[in-house]
Amino acid sequence: MRRYAFMTALVAAMVLAFTVRPAVAGSVVNTKVPVNFVLPDPATGELVQVDANLHIQLLINNSSAQLQLKANGSGVGLGSPSLDYIFQSDFKSSIKVGPGAQTLSLSLKAQLISKGSGDNISIDGKLRLHFDANGNLVGVQFDPLFPPKITG
Repeated sequence: MRRYAFMTALVAAMVLAFTVRPAVAGSVVNTKVPVNFVLPDPATGELVQVDANLHIQLLINNSSAQLQLKANGSGVGLGSPSLDYIFQSDFKSSIKVGPGAQTLSLSLKAQLISKGSGDNISIDGKLRLHFDANGNLVGVQFDPLFPPKITG
């Protein structure tokens, strides 16, 4: 349930941003932040410490909003420091604002790539929420993130 909390909060924030106040033409956020976190390697069960740079881009104009989060970095196995990984992720969301039906689109791609003989892990998922002109949720299209794709 915890993995859906971020997505729920993001969707709620974007919906509130456009229903509470009008969008500002040409608002842009573009920043980079260092991040670190631990991911489990689903092939081995080992924990991997990832250190990455998170690039955040947010563009809001009068009719749409786009949010993109990209992270690139490296990882080291906590149980086997000799296991080195490359970490890459790309999260994108977009929503069109205005009268009529709306669609909120979210996509996430992430890879944990072994620098040696270990397994490579990738996840790829998409979520689209369709709303009618009255703001009622009328459709959901979901391509799941899990199970991850593991290649050796």
